Amino acid sequence: MFDRANPPDPSLMKHPKVVSLAERYKKSTGQILLRFLVQQGISAVPKSVTPSRIKDNIEVFDFTLTDGEMKELKSLNLNWRAHPHLWDRPSRHYPFNEVYD
Repeated sequence: MFDRANPPDPSLMKHPKVVSLAERYKKSTGQILLRFLVQQGISAVPKSVTPSRIKDNIEVFDFTLTDGEMKELKSLNLNWRAHPHLWDRPSRHYPFNEVYD
């Protein structure tokens, strides 16, 4: 999901389905992905120091993704984590393979 991902790492920011939704709503791919999280009630903490991106991060409340679009985005499981969570390996639940909806 990160724009600065290493080249071999998957990036939802450039995924064709996300790009298509961004074009449809005249939003950035980042805004589509933020809206996807917000619409599920998931807290997101986008980081930026660029005024235009800070403004973009706020402008995710003026549109709503349809149920079909939400389902489409939920299907984009790339089986990849952006952060390896090395600190939680001692947990009896590691590696957290269960799917949570």
